[in-house]
Amino acid sequence: MASKSIQRGLLAFVLLVAPLTYSQARTTQALATTATVRVAWDAPTADTDGLQLSSLSGFRLYMGTSSQVYTQLVYVGTDTTAAISGLTLGHVYYFAAQACSSQGDSQLSAELKWSFLDSDGDGIADPYETGTGIYVSPTDTGTNPNDIDSDNDNRSDGAEVKAGSNPNNLRSKTRATVGDYDGDGVSDIGVYLQRAAAWYIESSANHNLMNDGPMVWGWDKTRDVKGDFDGDGKFDIACYAQELGTWYVLGSGSGTMIEQAFGWSAAQAVPADFDGDGTTDFAVYHPDDGGWYVLNSGDQSVQVINWGWASALPVPADYDGDGKDDIAVYHPDAGAWYIRQTSDDQMRTEQWGWSEAMPVPADYDGDGQADIAVHHPGSGNWFIHLSGSNVMKSVQWGWSETMPVPGDYDGDGAADIGVYHQASGAWYVQPSAGGYRQEQWGWQETISLLRAVH
Repeated sequence: MASKSIQRGLLAFVLLVAPLTYSQARTTQALATTATVRVAWDAPTADTDGLQLSSLSGFRLYMGTSSQVYTQLVYVGTDTTAAISGLTLGHVYYFAAQACSSQGDSQLSAELKWSFLDSDGDGIADPYETGTGIYVSPTDTGTNPNDIDSDNDNRSDGAEVKAGSNPNNLRSKTRATVGDYDGDGVSDIGVYLQRAAAWYIESSANHNLMNDGPMVWGWDKTRDVKGDFDGDGKFDIACYAQELGTWYVLGSGSGTMIEQAFGWSAAQAVPADFDGDGTTDFAVYHPDDGGWYVLNSGDQSVQVINWGWASALPVPADYDGDGKDDIAVYHPDAGAWYIRQTSDDQMRTEQWGWSEAMPVPADYDGDGQADIAVHHPGSGNWFIHLSGSNVMKSVQWGWSETMPVPGDYDGDGAADIGVYHQASGAWYVQPSAGGYRQEQWGWQETISLLRAVH
């Protein structure tokens, strides 16, 4: 008599795909080149005679890179799902399953095919180019899997994702991580010795002194300024001579000097990317009348806006997440913030702080919007209004002799809480991903390049 076997009518395959590993940061993102797939199926309920199946012992899952040629076998027990890891970009994978019991084994199921290819050669696997036109993550890019440059900006989709730019938006540009002088997407610890105009920057890539020694740029009357003035994704060594109203930038991309007269002796430097082109704009703030004067890097036009007054502190940042820094001031006496949002030209006001609190705005939750935040030097407390969740985060980090130095020291796209103790030259950082970092870099004469208030 012929032995009974299990009906082949099992395995209505479902394939769920998830990345095995990838890192996501606003300015440096790793593209997934390995993946895990989760295969699921329906268990059979009857044998070939149509009788109820009562002795199912498990399933075998077969896999290979050629149709009907299976080179790997996984026994998965009685579960009806299996996660297969370590699949590599550039291959097509084929799966088939088989049910096992004391009554016999089923025939192989219908074959399931999954392509882990990069059809357009842009560095992003086809399954992750979802074609929606909306960027979500490196594994849901919204881009066209058959178009190497979905937004026609002459940069491949993969290059834009790695750099943190939106591959679906022609206007999007890469913005350098604050304090990132070597271009690796991580804030570099650095100090400035004003009497010698000497810059001491530790590369986060190799933890060595950049340029094999201090970089001398400026003179004893110039002040260091922060920004990526040539738009190459790296912060530039730059200073502002307030008495002359002149800026001096050593472009990290070209290595040439940029000298720009823009300002006067009563105007404070407030560099930021106000036009959203990925390049820091020369800008000054005149406290006496609250006037902002911005030289847009995109078209070299000058923008003049009155926003503030003598006792208001300038705090430009991208508070609405539109890719452009907003003109904003903080009034210490009232603990009030006044933000001119570029996304809708509306004023946003928020009560967050008090007279003894210092403004420390940064993107602490990594959602692409600067969070309103203050630091109380006396207690070392930080009070952060997280824009993503609309909740308050309170952290005690530092003491009365330390200066707040927020930055993305772990490269995860979210600003980390940090303080610099000038008397000892010690840095204390609380990475957003967890842990603790302490580093000796500087001495009592040096000031931090990442200090929140210049």
